[in-house]
Amino acid sequence: MNQNKWSKVVVILGVIAITGSGIYSFIFGEAGYLKRRQLEREVDHLEKEIIYLRSNNAETEKKRKELTEDPAASEKIARDKYGMTMPGEIIVKFPEE
Repeated sequence: MNQNKWSKVVVILGVIAITGSGIYSFIFGEAGYLKRRQLEREVDHLEKEIIYLRSNNAETEKKRKELTEDPAASEKIARDKYGMTMPGEIIVKFPEE
């Protein structure tokens, strides 16, 4: 009877070990719950970044098209940003307060 009791204990401990290992793997394993949640957060972040970049690309394309098709737009940038003038023009600068 004593040996039967020990074999039951061993079987129960084996079942507990296997179950515990399965639960640990389910939560903390490479394909576990925590890893899945981390990957889902990363996917959400990347989707938001994609939306932002597509919007930014659309604005940049609009500006590029404007600069290539509208000479007044490129002239404005040349004057404002680089201080360029047309031949014969004089630039008068006033001191800022």
